[in-house]
Amino acid sequence: MLIFNSAPAQNLFVADFNNGTIEKFTPGGGESLFASGGLDGPMGLAFDNAGNLYVGNWYNNTIVRYDANGHYSLFATAGLSNPRGLACDASGNLYVANYNGNDVIEFSPNGQSRVFASGINQPTGLAFDAHGNLYVADLSNEILKFNSSGQRTVFVSQNGSGPEGLAFDPAGNLYVADYWDNGIYKFD
Repeated sequence: MLIFNSAPAQNLFVADFNNGTIEKFTPGGGESLFASGGLDGPMGLAFDNAGNLYVGNWYNNTIVRYDANGHYSLFATAGLSNPRGLACDASGNLYVANYNGNDVIEFSPNGQSRVFASGINQPTGLAFDAHGNLYVADLSNEILKFNSSGQRTVFVSQNGSGPEGLAFDPAGNLYVADYWDNGIYKFD
């Protein structure tokens, strides 16, 4: 499984679930191994404002953090059950789609955690819009929207789809990768 995330300098980072690696691609097409240590089924990627890369490990229920040079440290272990999608807000807080926990966990930059939202049916993907709202894809075929105070609304229901990855473009359009029909959907 490949999960994509763009990063500083417009490089593309790819989590290779089966091989337990993170690959780095430059805008010119150059490819290099960014990381292979500390990974056990990498699923989600997120960069904070300081350029640290966070990776969710599906199999061992941990989050590791890599600095810009690829050195890693264990960031979080408690309360995770198959972490999948990750996203960082403007304040450097990390949000984790806790797939089998049916919730979203928020981690402060120093690793303190709290449940941000619960009662979500196996969350898969996360993304922040330009206004600080968190969007969550879940297996009940919905995209949920949470404002900064945690108030939940249904942004869209996809009827029989399997929303997985989420990303916003600079114009504020939301792109959704669909697991079941292998499509990409755009919502303005």
